[in-house]
Amino acid sequence: MVRTPRQDAPGRFHHIYNRAARRAVLFADKRDFRYFKLLLACAVRRGELDIHGYCLMSTHFHLLAASPDGRISYTMMRIQNAYARYRNRRNRQDGPVFRGRFGSRPTTSFVYWVTLLRYLAHNPLEAGLCKHPFQYPHGSAMYFAAARSVRWFNKSGVTERLERSGAALHTSRDFAGLIRAPLTKGEAELIERRICLLY
Repeated sequence: MVRTPRQDAPGRFHHIYNRAARRAVLFADKRDFRYFKLLLACAVRRGELDIHGYCLMSTHFHLLAASPDGRISYTMMRIQNAYARYRNRRNRQDGPVFRGRFGSRPTTSFVYWVTLLRYLAHNPLEAGLCKHPFQYPHGSAMYFAAARSVRWFNKSGVTERLERSGAALHTSRDFAGLIRAPLTKGEAELIERRICLLY
């Protein structure tokens, strides 16, 4: 079957997502989460990714990221292959770890970009893993309620884009309020309809 080429222009943000094969567990414990984050950090250090948002769940992951040189496919293939080798080695098994080729959808408007940031932040709440977006330890939302962030997550890039947009969300505190507001049914449906998340 012919694959649809990705619209991977340099610097264009995408919603990137994938889940475990057979709807199994992808991240079983802190060690798994930490290793996947390390792979993301290495990709950022190599200049392959610019990450504006992420959420790692036990069975799947979401990223809001751009490739400065337009090579998301290469970068994500490298990350997923490395993580699959790690998981198979750790669990003394073989076979596919991911469901298949990762999904990606271009984030073509500022409104969609903001909606996606909110969707990623509320994903753990919808799953009943926490009561507040800032409480979840494996997502980027927590950094908007904290003074510090990790180097590989581009928190300043998020706030700078908000400032350039002219939106009245010029500080981390303002954006924290936006994240805190409940996700509407329409916002969730917008994202899920576009990425066919119910797969």
